[in-house]
Amino acid sequence: MSRYTGYICVLLFALTVSCTVGPEYRRPEKVAESTSAFKEYISHVQDVTEAGGISRWWRRMQDPWMDRHVRLLIEENLQLKEAAARIEQARAQIGIEKGERLPDISLSAATRRRVQSLESLAISSGVPAVGGGMDERIYITQVEAGLSTSWQLDLFGRIKKRISAATGRYQAFRADAVALVHSLIAELARGRVALATLKRRLELTEETVESRKITLNTVERRYRLGARGISAEDVYLARENLSSAASILPDLRRQMAEQAYSLDVLMGRVPGFLNFSDITLSPLPPPQDIDVGLPAHLLDRRPDLQAAELRLIAETEEIGVAIANLYPDLTLNGNIGVQNDDFSDLIRGNGFLASLAGNILVRIFEGGRLRANIDLQEAQARELAASYARQVLSAIAEVEIALSNSRYLSERIAELEIRKTNIRKADEEAWVNYRRGLRPLVEVLELQRRRYNAEQEYLLTAQAAWNNRIALYLALGGDWLDEKPVLRPLPVPTVSDHERR
Repeated sequence: MSRYTGYICVLLFALTVSCTVGPEYRRPEKVAESTSAFKEYISHVQDVTEAGGISRWWRRMQDPWMDRHVRLLIEENLQLKEAAARIEQARAQIGIEKGERLPDISLSAATRRRVQSLESLAISSGVPAVGGGMDERIYITQVEAGLSTSWQLDLFGRIKKRISAATGRYQAFRADAVALVHSLIAELARGRVALATLKRRLELTEETVESRKITLNTVERRYRLGARGISAEDVYLARENLSSAASILPDLRRQMAEQAYSLDVLMGRVPGFLNFSDITLSPLPPPQDIDVGLPAHLLDRRPDLQAAELRLIAETEEIGVAIANLYPDLTLNGNIGVQNDDFSDLIRGNGFLASLAGNILVRIFEGGRLRANIDLQEAQARELAASYARQVLSAIAEVEIALSNSRYLSERIAELEIRKTNIRKADEEAWVNYRRGLRPLVEVLELQRRRYNAEQEYLLTAQAAWNNRIALYLALGGDWLDEKPVLRPLPVPTVSDHERR
């Protein structure tokens, strides 16, 4: 055993005093500042590995349609399937990097048969041939089998850093997938709001068309009866008023079909597969008011910010990999096997061979590539750090903008509600006075247009308020009223469940 003592000492030394080079990632204590309600950004997250949590913020819409179709979206959306494949690739890459820590072991077996003349054998061995002609040939069969191993010791933590970098990228892909889920659900919610708004606008336009038909019939009847103050011009104006409203109907129906087809594709279906006309689009509840002074640490729930930080962590580990390339590599190689000219002797173990060696590789000169690679990795890490800080600032701005828009849109909706009520009363009074002969038709038609426009503007503003609320959910990474994100995956119904629905 004394001859192996040196190898054992080297191995124990490598395992006990191995060191890691390169910087360790430390999150900046303050990555951004703002003079708003979010001026103090709390730079701590619970655990970035829990990026799989999904806050079910869409339930604030109080709409069973959303619950049912969110499940279908998560099951069938093709972008999510692409993201799942990227996660699997990143997980496999971790396995590849971890495999570098373990020794490579291979089993080999070979047989060789060669022909050699006695003359060449005598020349190569230096022994004169005895008997026979020099042109005689001999046949030599050689059989061998062996087990070999090679183990590169991670003395300076290069493999460890590569594993950490691969793990960071894997977690970043997971966070990307969660961010994609939130984004797709938001797209579904916006489509749902748009579809409901279009349906209400279509109903309002159809009601307006019916109302203007009544106006036209009244004008034409009074014109035929020769009522005072009624001319052919009034008839043409009433007809134009009706046509202007009727011409809007085809475009609204086109927009509804286009929106429905977009939702089909979003849920991984062929356009026209889902019958959205059979779905009751109930009125959406008004958005709930929230306090402006939300804690800034809620931004840490945003999966896109988590993904940006995880990529920064992975790139920081790559700096350590580049630095470790400056240091020597120690590789242990071992072989054990048998070699003989006869297969039966090989089975009995005759011709036993064994070897153990240690190789040290020191890179002395590589034209500056190693130092340049360190500079490259450090520059890429600085780029990602600046990008991360920029995304944090953008996230704060998104929250501030959504909160500000929420306040202004609420004020605008309140004013439009008053306007809508007043113009409706004015329109009704003008119609009564017109039938009494106290109001000219042109003023009645103008009030009808103003009433229709006020109703449409109110609906579009309400849609904008909902879209802004959805944007606020995204900016905060989910429902701010949740104590913590839901870390369990959503229940996925079967295809038969969808078909029954």
